[in-house]
Order: sequence, then C-alpha cells, then structure tokens
Amino acid sequence: MLLARARGRQDALTERWGERPERPARAARTDYAERPVPSDVATFAAQAYPWRIDLVCTDADGRVLLRPAGDGWTLPGGEGLRAETVEDAAERHADAVLGGGTMRDVLWTQLVEFDYGAVDLPALRVVAHVASEASHDQNERGAKRPASHVAECNEATSRASGERSEARASGTDESTSAAQSEWFALDALPDSFAERAAVVSALRTDC
Repeated sequence: MLLARARGRQDALTERWGERPERPARAARTDYAERPVPSDVATFAAQAYPWRIDLVCTDADGRVLLRPAGDGWTLPGGEGLRAETVEDAAERHADAVLGGGTMRDVLWTQLVEFDYGAVDLPALRVVAHVASEASHDQNERGAKRPASHVAECNEATSRASGERSEARASGTDESTSAAQSEWFALDALPDSFAERAAVVSALRTDC
C-alpha cells in the first residue's frame, strides 16, 4: 500500500515534470527498529510523514543554502502534506527559510525506508530546485526571517497536518533550524554535505 502510494506520486510527478532521476533508496535518519509496526497508513504517516520534500535553494548568484545536521550539512526541507502538491510544499518550506522563492524543477526522487525491525516501510522523498531572486553573502547565516514568521509557518504546518510526530518534533523540519543555515558557492559545498555531487550535477543540468 505505502509503496503503491509512493509510486503513484512519482507517476504524477512524471506527468507534470517529465521523467526525473530516481536515486537509490536510503534509510531514514531516525531508528524505528524498537517501535511497534504501524497498524495502518494513517498511523505510519503520524509517526513519520506521508512524503517528504527537500529543497535545493539557490540565490541570484547561484549559491546553495544548507542547514546543519549533526556533524555535517543537509538540504532544508520537511514533510509534505497528504493533499499537497509538490509546488505547494516547496512554496511552504521555501517561505520559512527564504521568505519566498520560485520552484524551478524536480531534480530527483528517492524512497526513504523506515526500519521497524521486522519490516521496512517506504515513503517518497522529492528534491526540488527553488530559486530566490535575492543575493546573499557567501558567509551569511540563515535567511534572516523573523522568528515570528518562522513560528507562523510552523503553526500552519501543524494545523494542516495534525499533531506533530516525534520524528518531526526532533528537528527534521528546516524551519526549526533556519537561523543556522548558511549559503555556499556551488563549487565550495562542504565535504560533509553527503549529497554534494548529486546537487552539483543536478544544478548544472537544470541551469
């Protein structure tokens, strides 16, 4: 059921954006092995997410926005709501970190596997390119969004998706770490950013 839903959303993306690369599946960052297997799709969605969108945000000078994650860096992003289009989800998350932006393209898709010990349950991850018309200093941290604005974005997400899950509350949404995000030139992305090569390749193809 969950795999069929993920594939169905991928098919819809293909109809809208054309064929896009699918990267190899990866494990979810949160360990679910000691938790009970969800009894239905709604329970799984409450624990994890129906699907996820991550953003490759670029500014007018081609710099890329990354947020800290453990000892490295990752893309800003977060949950996609069940009835939300990719464009709507990209706009909502971009508003939290950039104050707005234009979605340019879907760069790739990927299945994320949640390991519950006896079974792996998949969710779809979509990586989209969002462009900002603003220019940011290479060492500028964050997108300078007022704390009240970030809080409003968080509240809107909570109202739309219901009670936040433990996974989301642990900080997987980019809006919770917007102030710590940093802009990097495309040819100076840090080695600790695991998707560095994929982003560089995708942006050079997309531009």
